[in-house]
Amino acid sequence: MFVPCKRTLFLSLLYLAVFGVFATSTTYANPSNTCPKTASDWEKERDNIIAKLLRPSNSSYDALSLRLDLEDCGMTNSSVSSAKTFPQQCMKKTTELLSEFTKPLAQDKERKFVDVPKFLQDAKLIKLINQKKVGEAMSYLKENIAKRPGVPPLIADAFQGTVASPGGIGQDRLVVKYTDENGTTRWVNFAVPGPNETNVPDNIAVIAHSKDGLSYFQDFKRTVNGNSVSISRKDNAKDCTACHIQGYNAFPYANRMVWDGLKDDTVRRLNIEGLHSLDKGRFRPMGEDGKPLDINKYGPRVGDGVGLEERRTNAFIESCFNDILKSKDEDDVQYHTDLNKIVKEADLYETRKNRIREFMYCGECHHDKSVGALTFPFGLGKRQLSNSRVHSARIYDGSMPASDYNGDLKPEDRRVLANCLFKEQYGFPIQKRKPNVDDIKPGRFYEYLADVDCATGKSKNKAVGAEVAAPATSNINGSH
Repeated sequence: MFVPCKRTLFLSLLYLAVFGVFATSTTYANPSNTCPKTASDWEKERDNIIAKLLRPSNSSYDALSLRLDLEDCGMTNSSVSSAKTFPQQCMKKTTELLSEFTKPLAQDKERKFVDVPKFLQDAKLIKLINQKKVGEAMSYLKENIAKRPGVPPLIADAFQGTVASPGGIGQDRLVVKYTDENGTTRWVNFAVPGPNETNVPDNIAVIAHSKDGLSYFQDFKRTVNGNSVSISRKDNAKDCTACHIQGYNAFPYANRMVWDGLKDDTVRRLNIEGLHSLDKGRFRPMGEDGKPLDINKYGPRVGDGVGLEERRTNAFIESCFNDILKSKDEDDVQYHTDLNKIVKEADLYETRKNRIREFMYCGECHHDKSVGALTFPFGLGKRQLSNSRVHSARIYDGSMPASDYNGDLKPEDRRVLANCLFKEQYGFPIQKRKPNVDDIKPGRFYEYLADVDCATGKSKNKAVGAEVAAPATSNINGSH
């Protein structure tokens, strides 16, 4: 690996200190003596970079540090955009990914799109939420706030223990969705204290989809003093895209909180309307440069691309089962008995392998013309790619594949499905925390970034590049 210079260390620390902002680097005229010199050294360095990005650490920091190191060695994004010399050609995809990945997310500082509307800055509503009286809060929303003059139609529901965010929405939450007179659709998420929680969370997270096709994210702090409410902005929205590549995420059916008088189809309405708002893939998180993030620079899409059928052999699917069976993680161990029964019955084993294989075609819905492609780091994990792999959790809890289409996909199947998708993408089992270079080489992510030979500038596998652009076709006839 490179030996970081003082300048690189300073800029990396600056990035950590200032959310979403980093200084622009100037390429050295003479590359550092620590830079790779030969084609073989460049390929080794590229392998090390890929492996480091896939380790459970603060990858946003790692990526910035790696990007600056590459710039010090003459590998700027501009120098490789039309690369014609070596080693620029073989580092082009890596440099593009690092450059796009370290872009800060746009902050809607004027609250033009992302804000908590006045009608939800209601002291009684927030007090009921703070007191865990979610049922009463829902009734108050429906019977009082929703009937006030000028308040747009509201859809609301409540959820338990959904995916965590930097602002603390790991607790239960009450969600209100509405569209304003300017055509901006917002999902306003109020954190609710959990059953055993004594501290009252102060967070309100907002996702906004503007009619011009961009997504914005913001966390706010709520404070109630008597009958007055104070709302202040938090500067921690830069990591929202780790979970929200397409802006809106479906709410998990399994985590619904059922309150008296609440219609059972409310969560379905939230999800259907959310997906409709993403029609034609218009919505994308926006970078600070005023342009949507380019997901095509993040590598191949999970469950989408060419050549997937050849990868998904019986031996590969069986290896996904075996990874779970060998795992000592308590979340996996609870399924060992059920999985062992499946493996021991030949016909049942074959049926379940085929069923899992069918549900590996995420790209039928998740591509850049629909509800958001799952690419690094969005596909199956957070920026840290740690064991709390976010999109895997959505597979585990029944959110994806959507419950309308997977009535016979059992919990133990979901453990295997998540592992198969992760292993296909990154080359190693989902339980493994610190992959080495040899672990990641079979993965599509590695093959994409390491596609070009550093000595010749030629592609090693022409199909790899096509994986980013080509939507997948499957044998399930669009059943999900």
